[in-house]
Amino acid sequence: MGSLQNRPRDLKDLSFSEKYLENLNIITIFAAKKKIIRCGLKTMAQIKSEAAYRAALKRIDELLPLVNDETPTDDKNYLELDMISDMVEEYEDVHYPIGKPTLIDIIKLRLYEMGINQTKLAEMLGLSTARVSEIMNGKSEPSLKIGRELSRKLNIDPAIVLGV
Repeated sequence: MGSLQNRPRDLKDLSFSEKYLENLNIITIFAAKKKIIRCGLKTMAQIKSEAAYRAALKRIDELLPLVNDETPTDDKNYLELDMISDMVEEYEDVHYPIGKPTLIDIIKLRLYEMGINQTKLAEMLGLSTARVSEIMNGKSEPSLKIGRELSRKLNIDPAIVLGV
């Protein structure tokens, strides 16, 4: 099932989706009776270049309108979208990692969500606007007392405020 002997020799034996992927050289596809067989997908299928990544994103955009919550899991478009999405995720994990947010990032998000500004935050915490500005610009760390108030007033997990 997973040997190279099962791989089609001629692209005319492949569907459009399989040709698309084969031509982009982003996945090795084995075909048997015109069905995609996922063989060792985690180790074999991967996006190898930025051009292939962009092409995979374009293909995902094409497939999304064709797949919804009612699409059967054995549908050709569903399977293709699932495979390409997994490959894009793996590529992005390596090439576009998302770092852990800082306390300042989280405070800014909460301020945005709550519709308040730094001046209002200073009032809520009983601090000067200059002190809040120092904290928000990373020039100083909040004290334990201020951290406690940030946690309570902005509903931020204390572990995040403490950096643990």
